[in-house]
Amino acid sequence: MRRHALILASLTLLAALVAVPIAGAKGGGGGGGAPATCSPLTDTVGLGRSDGTGNWAIRVSATVRNCTSLGQSITLGVSVPGSGTKAFSYTTLLPPGASFTRDPSPIGSTPLLLHLGQTYDVVATLTENSPVAGTLGTISTPVTIPAAIKG
Repeated sequence: MRRHALILASLTLLAALVAVPIAGAKGGGGGGGAPATCSPLTDTVGLGRSDGTGNWAIRVSATVRNCTSLGQSITLGVSVPGSGTKAFSYTTLLPPGASFTRDPSPIGSTPLLLHLGQTYDVVATLTENSPVAGTLGTISTPVTIPAAIKG
């Protein structure tokens, strides 16, 4: 019986040593390099046809990520300063580690709200409302409206 208890104690000690990492040891495999980063806001900006008339509109696709271990109340806004377009705004609760992609394009097109041949800055902003209010990311992307309506 003593021998059985000694073997069991030895196996338990060995299992504990394997489970506890050595102080200062780095994670395994992967070949090193910088750890992956999380970008709370990424976007793609381009032009599209707004309707069958050949007018141009700005098209935006934005991906939002919660890079924290806490839920966040966030607002995604997309605007085109200096244009007559209506800005996009969307507020939601985002669980830890979650993400979503939206097409938050501003409302409006040529010739009334965007002018042919003009360059605009499309500004996407991600704001955290709670638990701590602040700006998580801002991206400004220039886009030039073609000089003519495409028929």
